[in-house]
Amino acid sequence: MMHMMVDLETLDTAVSTKILSIGAVLFDPRGEGYAQMTFYRNLSVETQRDRTESQATMDWWAQQNEA
Repeated sequence: MMHMMVDLETLDTAVSTKILSIGAVLFDPRGEGYAQMTFYRNLSVETQRDRTESQATMDWWAQQNEA
């Protein structure tokens, strides 16, 4: 059975958050663990004017390294 893992990088923890990027991978956890299919997309924050960002999340991002 295939599994999919999805990761969102956001600017808030609310459901109304601005999304920076979406990543996903399709894989078989019982197999070799190799990705069967991957997806990654950066999103434009400027097009998400009606979405939210929080100062706490912005502060957290400021403390993260570039990697």
